[in-house]
Amino acid sequence: MTDWPAQSPDLNIIENLWADLKQQLSSHQVKSLDALWDICKDIWFSIPTVKIRHLYNSIPARIKDILNNNGYSSKY
Repeated sequence: MTDWPAQSPDLNIIENLWADLKQQLSSHQVKSLDALWDICKDIWFSIPTVKIRHLYNSIPARIKDILNNNGYSSKY
């Protein structure tokens, strides 16, 4: 057994971005797979760099929180 939660969604900042994409996607009426792909790309590339930087900078706090919770879920 390792001391590291290998696939913790609390540590993986991409989960926050996927949630944003899914929320924004819900406001679109998608009529084809190609349209879905185009909308997803538009949403993805419109994510502000500052948001990504903020999530990236939150990684140390996420790790600390997970360690303080003995590997269990955190506020993230």
